[in-house]
Amino acid sequence: SYCYLNKYYERFIERGVEILMITSTDAQQSKIVVQDLGLKMPLLSNPDCQVFRRYHTGQALGAPLPAQFVLDKTGKIQYKHLFSFIDHNASIDQLLLKVS
Repeated sequence: SYCYLNKYYERFIERGVEILMITSTDAQQSKIVVQDLGLKMPLLSNPDCQVFRRYHTGQALGAPLPAQFVLDKTGKIQYKHLFSFIDHNASIDQLLLKVS
């Protein structure tokens, strides 16, 4: 979840990895989210959900579902974890292992 990613953000940066959080909220609401949650990582606003559709994250009640992706420097997906009710998010250890 974003809480864990935010908490361990520096560990990713130390490995030369940037984390981007993408939200379906508009730019104004996204600024409020960054401030309210104290996000360290960049938050990209994608209200038309084009990025979510491109990466096939799925949706529920019209809203995109969370997912985690690890992309290499060329943009190729090296790892993906799509939301499920059994396994909501990839663990920090799983993600760190993929970027080591």
